[in-house]
Formats: sequence, C-alpha cells, structure tokens
Amino acid sequence: MKMLKFDQMDTRHDTIKANHRKTCRWLLQRSEYLDWRDAGKISEHHGFLWIKGKPGTGKSTIMKYAFTAARKGQRNSTVISYFFNARGEDLEKTVEGMYRSLLLQLLEKIPALQSIFDATIWGSYSLPKFTIEVLKDLFSLAIKSLGRNCLACFIDALDECNINDLRDMVAFFEDLGEQAIAAGVRFSVCFSSRHYPHVTIKRKLELFLEGQEGHKQDIESYIESELKIGSSARADQIRAEIRERAADIFLWVALVVQILNKEYDRGHIHALQRRLREIPDDLNELFKDILRKDEQDPGLIPALQWILYSRRPLKCEELYFAILSSVALSEVTAWDPVELTLEEMSKFILDCSKGLAEMTRSKQPTFQFIHESVRDYLIQETGLQSLKPELKGNLVGLSHEHLKQCCYDYVLIDWPEHLRLIQPLPKASSKEAENLRNTLSGIFPFLEYAVHSVFYHADTAHGCGVSQTAFIKGLQDSHDTFLTSPPLEMWIILDNLLETFQIRRHTLQATGAYIFAEKSLSNLLEVAIEQDSPTTSEAERYCTPLGAAIAQGNEREVEFLLKRGADPNRRIGKTSFLHLGIQKRNVNVVRLLLQRGADLSLDRQEINILAHLSSAGTDTELVKVLLDAGVSVNAQGGRYGNALQAASSRGNEKMVQMLLDNGADVNAQGGLHGNALQAASSEDEKVVQMLLDNDADVNAQGGLYGNALQAAFSRGNEKVVHMLLDKGTDANAL
Repeated sequence: MKMLKFDQMDTRHDTIKANHRKTCRWLLQRSEYLDWRDAGKISEHHGFLWIKGKPGTGKSTIMKYAFTAARKGQRNSTVISYFFNARGEDLEKTVEGMYRSLLLQLLEKIPALQSIFDATIWGSYSLPKFTIEVLKDLFSLAIKSLGRNCLACFIDALDECNINDLRDMVAFFEDLGEQAIAAGVRFSVCFSSRHYPHVTIKRKLELFLEGQEGHKQDIESYIESELKIGSSARADQIRAEIRERAADIFLWVALVVQILNKEYDRGHIHALQRRLREIPDDLNELFKDILRKDEQDPGLIPALQWILYSRRPLKCEELYFAILSSVALSEVTAWDPVELTLEEMSKFILDCSKGLAEMTRSKQPTFQFIHESVRDYLIQETGLQSLKPELKGNLVGLSHEHLKQCCYDYVLIDWPEHLRLIQPLPKASSKEAENLRNTLSGIFPFLEYAVHSVFYHADTAHGCGVSQTAFIKGLQDSHDTFLTSPPLEMWIILDNLLETFQIRRHTLQATGAYIFAEKSLSNLLEVAIEQDSPTTSEAERYCTPLGAAIAQGNEREVEFLLKRGADPNRRIGKTSFLHLGIQKRNVNVVRLLLQRGADLSLDRQEINILAHLSSAGTDTELVKVLLDAGVSVNAQGGRYGNALQAASSRGNEKMVQMLLDNGADVNAQGGLHGNALQAASSEDEKVVQMLLDNDADVNAQGGLYGNALQAAFSRGNEKVVHMLLDKGTDANAL
C-alpha cells in the first residue's frame, strides 16, 4: 500500500473551497443524479454520470460537495474520488496518479482486497512496478472482487490530464462498467469536465451546469452573502447586474465580488457602479483587466513565469526568493524568519500575482493559480506575451532562460559565509550531513530548488531555441565573484551536500558532460560534447557519460555518444556497459550497444541475467535481441541453470515457446529444478504440455523434487500427474 501512496494525492481535493452555505444541494434532487443512483436503471446508463460545464462554472466545487454527500449518505457503499490537478506535480495530473489513488482508497476501505492484490502483484509480476497496465489490471481485479460491495467513484477535471490518456481511461472504465453489470457488481462513476475535449461513451447520463436553475440560485446566494456593499437601492442594482452578467460562470462572479468589496472598503461607494461596468463580461478579458491594472510591478512577470514553468510547485518561501532573485538580487540574503515571516512572504506573492495565485491546502502547501483558466489565459490566449512583448515568438524558451538565470544567480550567492564546510564532506547519511542540509535549507530556502533545477531550465531553454553554449562554457571558467572555484565545482559541492545517498555524490572533477548525461539533460550534453569538453570521469559512479546515459535508459544520449565515438566496451568495475543495459531492461539501448560492437562474451553474472530475464516474463523482446546477437540459448549458470528452466518455473508460455523456437535443449540438466519439465510440473500444465510436445524426458532425475512426477505430486497438481503418467513416467518414482 505504501508503494501506491504519493504526497500530493489529496492536494487538489483539499484546496477546492467548500461549497458556499446552502449551495449545490439542488444537484442531489436532479433527475439525472437520482437516475444515476437508481440501481434499477443501471442498464440504461451503465453507471455513468458526466457533469459538464464551461471553465469557471464551479464543477470542482460541485464534485467535492457530491463526493462528500455520497460518503455521508451511502453507508452501504464504498465511495472514492480523484481530482486531477494540472497545476500540481506530475502524478496529480496523470492517470497513473489517479489509478494509484483509487486503488489505495479501495484497499483502505475494503481490507479484504489486500490479499488478492498481494497475490497478484507478487505472483504475476517479477517486481511490483506499477505501470499503467499493471494498475489497470489491479483496478479491474478489484472491481470483479467487490462481491456485494457497492462502489461509487467521483473523478473530477478530466480535461486536466493528457487527452490520449483520457480517452484510454474512459474506454477502460466503460469496459469495466459492462463487466460489472455482467457480474452483478454495483459500480458507478461520476465524471466532470469541460465540454471539450469531447470523449465518446456509449451509455451515460449527462448534466450541463449552464442553464440549471439550481446553479443560478447558487450564484445568487453567493452574491447576497459575499458582496458586502451595504443594502441601498444602488447596492441592489449592482447585485442584480452581476446576476444578469454572470452567464453561469462562478469564477467571474467571485472575482467581481472581490474587486467591488475592495472598492467599497476604500470608501469608493460612488464609483462601484462605474467600476462594475468597466469589468468585461468575458473571463479572459477580466484576467487581462486584473493584470493590467498594475502591469508596471516588476514582480508581476517573474511571479507568473515561476508559477507557470517551475519544475515543480514551489513552497511560499521558495517562491518568494525566486521572485526576489528576479527583481532585486542584491537584496537576497540569508533568511531570518523573525525578520521576515511566511505571512509577509505570502502577501508579497499575492500582490505580485494580483490575487490570481493561492496557497494549496496540503501537508506541504505550495502556490498555484486560483484556477486552470488563468493558466489557459496566460499561455493559450497569449496573456503573458501581451504583458511582456519580448516573450513573443518563444514564450517557453525565454521563460526557462529567465528561470535558469535566477537559479544560477542564487547558487552563486554568499552561502559559504553562513556555513562552515570542510572537505571531504561528512557521509551523506550521517547526522552531521543532515544538520548541514537543514541549516543550509533553513537560511537559503530556494537553494535546493535552484541547485536541482538550474540545469533543467537551461536544458529546456536550449531545446526551445535559446542557446546555452556560452552558459556551458562559463561553468568551467573562473568567476568574477568571491568564488575561488569554477561555478560547476561550486554546484557539485552544493549538490553533494544536498544529496542524501552517498553513492549519488560526484567528485569535484566530474565533468559537465558526465553530469548532464546522468541527469538525462540531452540538449546540454550535446552542447558540452560539441565544445570538446572532457568526457572521462573515471571516479564517478558510471565512469563515462555513456555509462551514465545507459544507467538512465536515455536512448537519445546513448545513440549520440556512440556516434561520437564513445567506447561501448567500457566496464564499471566488473560490469560491462552491455551488462548494465541488460540490467536496466532497456531493449533499445541494448540494441544500440550491440550495433556499435559491444562485446558479447558473457561472464557468470550476465548468464544469470539471461535466465532472470526469462523467469521475469516481461522481457521476451530483450531475450530475443540477445539470442539474435549470438548469446547461446543453452548457456548454463545461475539459480535455474538455464533460460528455459527459468521461464518454465514461472509458467511463462510465451517465453518458453520463444526459447524452444530458438533451439533450447528441453532436457538440459542443472539448476534448482534439475530440468525444465520438473520446474514446470509444480506450476503450470500448459507449459508442461509444451515441453512434452518437444520430447521432454519424463523420467529425468535430479533437482529439488527428484523428478517431474514428484514435483507435481508435492504441489498437489493432479492434472499434471495424470499428464506425466499418460506419457509413460515411472509411477514407482514416487
């Protein structure tokens, strides 16, 4: 269960403001919702309700209300949810995060499913690696195993995940719905999204927020409660005009109410009606109006760029110093929380973002835009470029260039004056190192992000056409500051200090090319190689940039380096680069190495890998590549003796057939089970039949059980016992 969990699982749900008092209740009385909950009508809609609305209508608030109401009102049902978040970290906006979250909620609410999951994870897969397909298989199994349990899923903001993943997910759920009906399982799903992109589902109920009388009444209730401008006739006129212009867009109403309340608090009662009529009806035009009111603020553009393009959402103190590094680098000093509080930092950020950013409600709060439509306006509607015309033509590249420069400047501030360092650094796992990390992060809260992301932003900028040639060259040059070492060396010291695993640290002699390869920064790697930068880093974990690229499974880098003459036959200790590629199970990397002359001579450890790949069951293509390249299908060694025995022991029909087709000796001796037939006899009758069809010796002796018949008998596999006896095995062998 811990492997399914991730820190931001509930961030979006928790950040959505609770529905305003007395709002959203109308949903539970709508015929669409009632029909969705009616078990007698399941054949009409297959358990699907899809709530749709324009951006800013309040879909997420309604979904949060519906989810909460379902949990309270359906005592005999299990209710789970997922709220996609395009403004959050990677897992928050992907179907992988959704499946992991839904599965974890199921396991927590229905503990009986845990044993089924354990058997599936450890029985069918060699490693519990949660790929999308594995997660889908597990979720499907969970639905089929519900029995009399009823399950309702609420999934919000489908438009905030990748469109291709969305189509696949909806098709998967549609298939699950059909399977659930056939199995007599009560499974229902409530989706919400914008009207576009359109995804077809055969049977469903739809509810459109636009035009709903209950939704209009919710907006009216909100205005009456939150617009605090007195109770005069003029105030009533203003309320009526807001209702009339709202066009069902709750976000527009909330922003207008905020603007008018500020005017009223400033004593501008006489100007309220005029200010309201200045406010555009269109949501995007309203964003433009808000941002242009103070477009000369030097913190505005950096704040928007950081929230848009940071590698991950930033905490309050990180974002504060990130913006400050953009507008007043000379004022960036060590942070004293007594002199500068988080509340004061938050006010600064809210002012820079003109109220269009907010703090998430999570264990580790970060800043994000108040709504995804703000991001849409800034990028898709060119709102950011209209504020800063210099960004036109290359918004992404120039923004990442700016963020790179901020990170770079922050890395080079006077942090050594506040931290007493000695070389070599204490071990990464030591208490002393932990104290140093905590001290450094405490007084320079943006430093960890800056160190870990400066090259990421540089790599992205270069990929978008903003050259980093001069930047890479400058990393090796002496710097005209208090620094006595080149910037790259200072970066290595900081990166080593922040690293919690000793093996991941670098020597001070590590080259830029090596670091870029290890970090999968392909654009920067190519620039470094073009500059004829040193490429050998013998003391590093993977020795050369090629070794690092292989370890990361970066096919583009491996191909580039091999074409530039990198040696494919280097070794990392006793491990060859080819062996490393096989360990990482990257078939394309292995192909590239073989094409460039990687040595096929196998040591004992590599033979074990071939057998291990065969037992794992998911690497038939990789095994085939090795066989085609000349690896002996009957190579001996390892726990299972050979690849055929390894595949047979796991009941892997596809792998067994491929090995037999490539000349595997069905009666080869050795290993744990003595031979392939004995290995299969304790597990899988289909593989047993395949081996018998290829003349496996039914009386072969040796191995863990002595012979195949004893293996089948010891595991209680009656069918295999009869199969072996029918083939003439010696019954007295028992």
